[in-house]
Amino acid sequence: MTTTTTTATTTTTSTARRIRTEEDDDWTKEQLMGQHVKEQSLLLGGASPNTNMQKNHKQKNKRNKGTTKKTTTTTSTSTLHCWGYPGHLTNDEAEAVLQLNQVVHERDLDGDTEFGDTILAFGPDEELVYALCRCLRHVKFNVADCIPVIQQGQALRHKAALHQFYPNPDEALQCPAALYFAQFPQLYTGTVDKTGTPIFISQPGQINVDAIELITTVDNIVKLHWNLMVHDLGSRLSQLQAQHPDDFKRFECFCVMDCAGLTSAQLNKKTLAIIKAQSAIDAVCFPETCSYMVVINAPLLFAASWRIIKGWLDPQSASKVEVISSKAASHARLLELVDAPQLPSDYGGTAPDTATLFLQQQQQQQAQQQQQSSNGGSSSSSSYAKLTSKVIYLRNKATETVTIPANMSLELSVYTRSTTGANFTLFQDDRVIGEPISVVHDVTDDDEGTTRPTRVVLNSTTRFLTGPSPVTVQMESKQPMRFATTSTHNFLLVFGFMDQQNKNKNNHNKNN
Repeated sequence: MTTTTTTATTTTTSTARRIRTEEDDDWTKEQLMGQHVKEQSLLLGGASPNTNMQKNHKQKNKRNKGTTKKTTTTTSTSTLHCWGYPGHLTNDEAEAVLQLNQVVHERDLDGDTEFGDTILAFGPDEELVYALCRCLRHVKFNVADCIPVIQQGQALRHKAALHQFYPNPDEALQCPAALYFAQFPQLYTGTVDKTGTPIFISQPGQINVDAIELITTVDNIVKLHWNLMVHDLGSRLSQLQAQHPDDFKRFECFCVMDCAGLTSAQLNKKTLAIIKAQSAIDAVCFPETCSYMVVINAPLLFAASWRIIKGWLDPQSASKVEVISSKAASHARLLELVDAPQLPSDYGGTAPDTATLFLQQQQQQQAQQQQQSSNGGSSSSSSYAKLTSKVIYLRNKATETVTIPANMSLELSVYTRSTTGANFTLFQDDRVIGEPISVVHDVTDDDEGTTRPTRVVLNSTTRFLTGPSPVTVQMESKQPMRFATTSTHNFLLVFGFMDQQNKNKNNHNKNN
């Protein structure tokens, strides 16, 4: 069990939790309302170590510690939304925090520690007072409404906790995570915005719905979501808190949603099912963890619709979302919120572009898999230096050719839900490799895509194909063209390229 997993699943102590200040005193209503000088002077979004403003701010904190003088920052309130945070509460809101804190205290004493663990969704590194405020902001500080929401989250969280929140993303998806992210690009950049908050970028306009349906299920994607929230985002937040214990308080992320290329066809029933399932978890288990969202490259219709929808929302929720259609305007706005060295170059900054970051993410995941395998654990996928894929909409016959570079080898696999199937034949340098391979999804009742897709490694008998040389895949449907339908004859060809060193490691691991 990893350290992150232990943190996420073992958050209780021998005594009941209470919200406490750095002096280990219980928070008072006055402090929650902003009369606690040190808390009032903190950077509420976290601290970025790269800005002079934050360095100066730390010095002011030291000079004013123990005084009654109120300090201020130059950060705009549009960036640091202060409503509903410790030090910025109204009388009624502060009362609600104290009341919910007492509920946590009493439930801890009664042995129901999962209730408090649900509030501290990212583990004990988040200060309880900030976690309480997160939950209460979600319901406008109505304690009577908040408790049932936490209990709903407790029920959802209990099942995931039994599996340590799925620490291995490949096992959660039952396919390589790198393959999934190639179909739906999304990642934490490893950088922060001007408030020190981690940056998350999602590119829904690049989602390949057909490919995702061929490699995994909605249930498995939900498992991955637990992994991303607890093990990925949670560990990033804990690291920032450890690096800046006096400044980093808000366990949140800054979201960039890039809608370039988004079409109505991508928002089908299965896509909406994924969004719905993930949103249901976030609403009750990770409420108010998005500090700010900028939707960029938004289609004009979407932007126009947002201007109407925004008027229906409460001001606090609406103020956290910004929709921009113009590329130039979006880059300019992002640079107001994120320092250039922290922002990917394809979004106007000077950091590595997202394509490079996605590749680095894939390499990091594979390195973790290799480490797990070398430590005696299971490794669910080979270590690919490059992973590409293509959806084949097969109605009769088709061919696909790929070139293996020098000093590289290829593992070629296919995913499908086709119940009629197809025969696949491999050619290397115009030479037939082995016999035709039948690929059929042997589940007859899978209209909703709830079962695990069928995966076949086409060159399993010949191990790895080596380069430099071209490899051609010839595909022929088992059903005559006049009976064929697109939905039952989709195949995803996956080309996993490895260098010779990793090929030898994989052969050794498989033989053992």
